[in-house]
Amino acid sequence: MRVLLTLVLILLNFFMLAQPQFASEYKEAKYYEDLEDYTNLLKVYEKIYQKDTSNALIKYKIGQVYAEKLNQPEKAMPYFISAAKSGGKNIEARLYYIVGNYYKSQGKFQEALYMFQKYLVTSPIKDVTTVDAEKSVKHCKVGIQLLKRPITSTTTNMGPEINSPQEDNHVVIAPDESFILFASNRPDKNTAQAGAGTDIFIARRVAGVKYANPMRLPPPVNTNGYDIPLCLMPDGKTLYIFNSLKNDGDIYITTLDPVTGKCTPPEPLPNTINTPDNYEGDATLSPDGKMIIFTSDREGGIGGKDLYISFKDDKGSWKPAQLMGFNINTDGDEFSPFYHAETKTLYFSSNKHPGIGETDIFKTTLQADNTWTTPQNLGIPINTYRDDEGFVIAPKSKVAYTCSRGDVKEREGYQDIYQINIPKGLEGLTTVSFTGVVRDKRTQKPLDAHIIIEDIQAKQRISELNTDPVDGSYTIILAPGREYAISITAPGYLFTSDNVVIPTDTKAQEITKNQFLTPISKGEKVTLNNIFFDTGKSTLKPQSILELNRVVALMQANPRMKIQINGHTDNQGDEKSNLILSEERAKAVADYLIKAANIAHDRIHTKGFGQSQPIADNSTEEGRKLNRRTEFEILEN
Repeated sequence: MRVLLTLVLILLNFFMLAQPQFASEYKEAKYYEDLEDYTNLLKVYEKIYQKDTSNALIKYKIGQVYAEKLNQPEKAMPYFISAAKSGGKNIEARLYYIVGNYYKSQGKFQEALYMFQKYLVTSPIKDVTTVDAEKSVKHCKVGIQLLKRPITSTTTNMGPEINSPQEDNHVVIAPDESFILFASNRPDKNTAQAGAGTDIFIARRVAGVKYANPMRLPPPVNTNGYDIPLCLMPDGKTLYIFNSLKNDGDIYITTLDPVTGKCTPPEPLPNTINTPDNYEGDATLSPDGKMIIFTSDREGGIGGKDLYISFKDDKGSWKPAQLMGFNINTDGDEFSPFYHAETKTLYFSSNKHPGIGETDIFKTTLQADNTWTTPQNLGIPINTYRDDEGFVIAPKSKVAYTCSRGDVKEREGYQDIYQINIPKGLEGLTTVSFTGVVRDKRTQKPLDAHIIIEDIQAKQRISELNTDPVDGSYTIILAPGREYAISITAPGYLFTSDNVVIPTDTKAQEITKNQFLTPISKGEKVTLNNIFFDTGKSTLKPQSILELNRVVALMQANPRMKIQINGHTDNQGDEKSNLILSEERAKAVADYLIKAANIAHDRIHTKGFGQSQPIADNSTEEGRKLNRRTEFEILEN
């Protein structure tokens, strides 16, 4: 109801003629008003109302006293609504604007639309309130349509465990969901004053259920300006943040220690992203860190704040950012982007795309031709009649988070963080997570390794990350409906690769899988799990290229290395045919390395073993699949 009080302030001191039959009462009212005795003033007005309950003017004045003088807007609204419905020549036009906003706050868009339209017809002047009313008419029309197709979703305030009486926003979620980061302007222990900038906080799960006990991150990541978390990469450590101290605010990168909350000194992104004297913030990145979408108010845009996109070049440097275009950007503000890689969907907030509030959350999807679909409003109840922004989806669970200045009765502070059950229509959000530790196969020592995740069918790298340099741990988040190649490398070690198929109907789950790398030395073997042939044939499938290129990279990095490609089959068919097939498949791999990658012929040997060296039971399909394999063996290094 705070917004109601603000709206009422604009209605003060307009001239009203008192009805002759209540001349003495109005004279008495004037007396109390001059004394600022609003309790007795209200009694006089209520006495008039009891004599004439149809008097729209007196209902309006009672509402004014409650709202503006006694700070009880909830008691004012019934009188305002009744006065607006009654109408009359002595009723100020802006009363309809007040009641329209009240109906809008209650989700009664049809009633609100009527009031705003009546205000626009009766208002004698065109001012900022008129402009806002015109905008509200559009909001109401959108709201009426959205109510016809409601979404199934529950929005829950995260409560005092996370939210404060001040502003809390900009949620960033750890890949394993063990903690969240967020921004808040709550006062610190050294001051009782809030609002002088924001700091970044970390909150961990309590008993594996809810987040609580937020802790302010220590310097240097928090300063005396506005510090905001933007995006946390899949390694759970590489953190992009916003800081306001230079220019109008820039995007920085730092490394977070999730255990202690300490961060390395933040480094600004280059001038292809950050620009002098402009705002750059609200960044989201693709999981492989090669695409960034962010907000900027630089010159050359379409509106006040626009969304820009940039990609890294082959050397790992950010290319000049490009405006995302008229399909997404408007002449208003677009900000708070979140890119959901598994569904290629971009979520963002806008105050100009058709919505129901001051700012609404929208989604757009990247298509095969690299264009974006027309933005769609996420609907009610995710969007409210106020400001809604900061929509992010949890990596594993079917929940999302948003920041809203919605219903005052549900809020802890001026802006709160809410948890949302993922509604129907935001499909494809089930994920499978792999966690584990990468170790040296001989010594069991944890390794600082590099992990690459590729989509085999698309022959495209979709993500990469490093293991924890201290304990070798990693977390990978994968979406269903794809076949993945997951390769792990470390200097001085042979790479290892896995083939992971996740069916479309897979339920969310967490799989623990430790990985072991073998030091490069003579006699060691590696199974190439992502080399593919058709049944009974020796022609390489196109999906094999990713794995073959890993062998190429290994041999180029070790120019003295000589290898032998070993071919193996299962026991289906006759032994002689299987031996020939295994030899031909080994030769097909060698031919690619020699002809396509220019590896010297004398560095590669081949041998077929047929079905003679099984590593699993041939009586099962899973066992036969393991036996049908291609290996490379180090002959010399």
